Amino acid sequence: MLFLVSKNYDWLVELHQLYRLKYQFKYSELNFGQMSKLLLLTHPRQIILPCDEAATRSVICYLSRSRLPFHVDHILNADSCSPDHLLPVTILNGSIVTGYTSLCLRLSILKANKDVNLNGSKLISRSLRHSYLFWISDTLRNVMLYFTWFHESTYSNLTYERLKSSTPRLLIRFIAKRKRQQHLRFLESIGWDKMSTSDILKDMEALCVSIVELLGNGPFLFGRSTPGKVDALLYGHWTVFCEFSEYFISLKPVLDKYPAISDLIKRVAEICDQPLSCN
Repeated sequence: MLFLVSKNYDWLVELHQLYRLKYQFKYSELNFGQMSKLLLLTHPRQIILPCDEAATRSVICYLSRSRLPFHVDHILNADSCSPDHLLPVTILNGSIVTGYTSLCLRLSILKANKDVNLNGSKLISRSLRHSYLFWISDTLRNVMLYFTWFHESTYSNLTYERLKSSTPRLLIRFIAKRKRQQHLRFLESIGWDKMSTSDILKDMEALCVSIVELLGNGPFLFGRSTPGKVDALLYGHWTVFCEFSEYFISLKPVLDKYPAISDLIKRVAEICDQPLSCN
């Protein structure tokens, strides 16, 4: 059963219109043609954590599909450049945008043709797609944060060791403890500190079922003929599930049950010219 936030979609139309009005004046002088090359800041591969790597891959995939020029810098202190510590940090026409969903929405505003009047059904469709984008993004991010910071075995054996490789020896315990407490407070605020691994697997199963339903006959989500924002989001996270498999061993039985999603990731990688090391 697909995730729906409400049977009355009027509020989605209003929300979409308010969002456009909020940013329309500020960015009305900008468009894709005037956009300078985007600069992405993220951590080096050997120290980056799964959630940040997934968001970075999603951004690169989406920008590549959109044919927007960009450059990626891998720096040790990339998270220090981010107000909310989300990666990647994207420098967009002098503005800082962090993470994946925020960048997608910012680019949507720049791309929007103000002369095109969307009717109610089109606004509802677009708003629903944005709702799914946020829901899927939040769920995948929370799953990765759970296994990276909350799950004791993966934190001690994997996360802590990766932090050690990029942190001065005398500071590692202090910095690791502080970062873990920050993420644990977040997970506690959304109730995930009370969830067991079994609960996480059930949430992941429900997400996979919804993704398969959204895919339908494909080739991409929402009946699209080309990859969109959510397709790029899934590419980033599914490839990280595979390449950081030591973090997500518990998820493998669930992920293996949905080959349709794996096939989707292969199509996204091919069309967006992105690497795919796991088959």
